[in-house]
Amino acid sequence: MPLAERLSEYIRACFTGIWIESHEHEDAIQEIAQLCQREKWRLATWDLEQGLRVANAASAESSGSDPLAAIRSASALAAEDSSAILVLVNFHRFLQSAEIVQALAKQLAAGKQNRTFVMILSPVVQPHIQRGSHVDPTPDGQWQADLSPTGGPMLGPFPLRSEALAAESQWLEENWLTAR
Repeated sequence: MPLAERLSEYIRACFTGIWIESHEHEDAIQEIAQLCQREKWRLATWDLEQGLRVANAASAESSGSDPLAAIRSASALAAEDSSAILVLVNFHRFLQSAEIVQALAKQLAAGKQNRTFVMILSPVVQPHIQRGSHVDPTPDGQWQADLSPTGGPMLGPFPLRSEALAAESQWLEENWLTAR
């Protein structure tokens, strides 16, 4: 299925946050622009070097290279009778910032009301990797499983490391991995 067709389905289903993995950003942006023109949707793109650019606008917006301003500008693109799309190019590099993630989450929630959609165009998908727990020896030579990184309990002590590992694995499978 072509990119434009998939995006059209996601937008009609109101998926307000869309991650597009691409190594050919200009081709993807061109296809998105054609879709927006065909559907009469507003389109803006943002990258660090060129800032915010609104399609068919006389001049660039004033957000420059500020990624927070780019996210906050999405709601201004909204129109009552149409959808608006903000494409953030290479934005994966900013997702380590709590402020960026919070602003993005707020915008994605608002997008369901005002039909604004944020697309991150990135050459890579960065999964969030989090350590779920760790097994360590106690001062008295036993073993414990610390599940606090996932909000879990401290398990143990166990006389054998293998028992602590088994308890850790069981707790993670029952309480954390399946619940997510």
